[in-house]
Amino acid sequence: NVATQTSFYVTVNDAQAPVISLHTGGEDFETSEASVNVDVTKGYASVSDNIDNDLEITYRLGSTVLTGPYDFPVGKNTITLNAQDSGGNDAAQKTITFNVYDFGAPVITAPDDLVVATDAGEATHMLDVTALGSVLDAVDTDVAIVYSVGSSVLTGNYPFPIGGTVVTMDAKDADGNVATQVTFTVTVSDAGAPVLVAP
Repeated sequence: NVATQTSFYVTVNDAQAPVISLHTGGEDFETSEASVNVDVTKGYASVSDNIDNDLEITYRLGSTVLTGPYDFPVGKNTITLNAQDSGGNDAAQKTITFNVYDFGAPVITAPDDLVVATDAGEATHMLDVTALGSVLDAVDTDVAIVYSVGSSVLTGNYPFPIGGTVVTMDAKDADGNVATQVTFTVTVSDAGAPVLVAP
């Protein structure tokens, strides 16, 4: 006597998550620009799985998904790496850190030399030169210029004496990079006529 055949299914689920392997935990870069261009998707990590052989890693910088070369700005850039296999298993998240250091000094442009005359009845000429010239930095947009005459730092009007006075211009960005000092000359001519006094 033969029984009626029945059957049941055995379902094998993939419960093993993929594994992300880092080839480096990060890298340091030096730049004189505002950023450095790096493709983090090439050579920094790989992923393996017991079932899927063609998994891809998702690279993110904040909310930005990185798919190729990217301009990483000066500072600390932490990239998160994720992967998921066809069974919905998520790999343990990994991170890579790119530290980009600003090694570019600001560049100061001095104004042309100035020639002025003494103020009426004075042996000097009052002049504010602290807005003259310019400074440019690849990273910082608010680098301040320090104007000096000798050891005196200029903050506004200064009594320039007759003759030539050298004004120095210095600047330093937020990362401590010091600009090459530049100078310009303020030449004050004597505009006061002599006064004859009768005996």
